[in-house]
Amino acid sequence: MESESTIWIGVVVLAFVLGAALVWLMTRRRRSRHLRERFGPEYDRTLEHAGSRSRAEEELQHREVRVRTFDIRPLLPEDRGRF
Repeated sequence: MESESTIWIGVVVLAFVLGAALVWLMTRRRRSRHLRERFGPEYDRTLEHAGSRSRAEEELQHREVRVRTFDIRPLLPEDRGRF
């Protein structure tokens, strides 16, 4: 009886670990897709420069966060003509 409960506990733990790994992989894949769509060719350049996907994606996420702090407003029509 004791070995049967140990087996069930092991099965539950294994299922939990596999589920967590699956969620992690799906999240990572979604993040990569988002960054690739958002940055386009810059994604590839950053990946080449950083040397690893995780470092490149971390850099791109940092850029996204930094840009959100900017106060970006549309130009007035008269200013648009000048620029």
